[in-house]
Amino acid sequence: MIALATCFIAVRLAIRTWKRRFWLIEDFAVYLAWTCFIAMTIGYISVTDTLYRISEVGNKEKPPYRGFQEDTVFVLKIFFPNTLLLWTTLWLVKFALLLQCRRLVDRRPNYITIWWIIVGLTSVFYVGCIVTEFTSCRTLHAWFTFGQCWTERDTRASEVSLFYAFAVDIITDLMIMIFPLRILWNLRLNRVRKLSIMAIFGVGIVCIITSIVRVAKIHSKAQSSQPAPSWLMLWAVIEAAIGRNSPGM
Repeated sequence: MIALATCFIAVRLAIRTWKRRFWLIEDFAVYLAWTCFIAMTIGYISVTDTLYRISEVGNKEKPPYRGFQEDTVFVLKIFFPNTLLLWTTLWLVKFALLLQCRRLVDRRPNYITIWWIIVGLTSVFYVGCIVTEFTSCRTLHAWFTFGQCWTERDTRASEVSLFYAFAVDIITDLMIMIFPLRILWNLRLNRVRKLSIMAIFGVGIVCIITSIVRVAKIHSKAQSSQPAPSWLMLWAVIEAAIGRNSPGM
């Protein structure tokens, strides 16, 4: 996934350099999204072995070992910022696409108003993802303390965080996909170019499908009603990779 994302970013950078185009704001958003994705993936790689040892204990395949609690806290300390990096990666891509749309709606007051509404909603939804992540445990101290974030309240809050982020991710993807279609179709471009540009925004369909599969798999693999960490890790990387690569096309 790292190699795929890096290839897309390298191609985008090469095209910008070859055509001698100045970097636009959306370029910085895409490159920052790539940076967040790399940081998230490295974080998950660093806890893979530890997570599987913990899972063996959780599945009662092996007894608790010395350092089990410390390893659990270590994994929590990686998963917490990595979840924030996942949402940041996806939302930076959304904002990059919205910035591309902005140039299409110049001198179209009605469309500019709708664009600002979509930008506002997307921003509010992103803040909501951050807030629900922080509140999925009673306190930050409990977040990073062994056995302190497993109450019924925390389980419900964890599910709320998962499904809220899932819902707003799909809503924002749909808004960004649908918004430019009429404008693009009315542009004075040949049909092939119009369809190719529409296809870029249509990649959101793939992101939506991936998001649905991610949540379904995570929830079905949960041993309790809480999401399973190993599946959170796997599908977070997959969704972020697909979402991050879409503007690079």
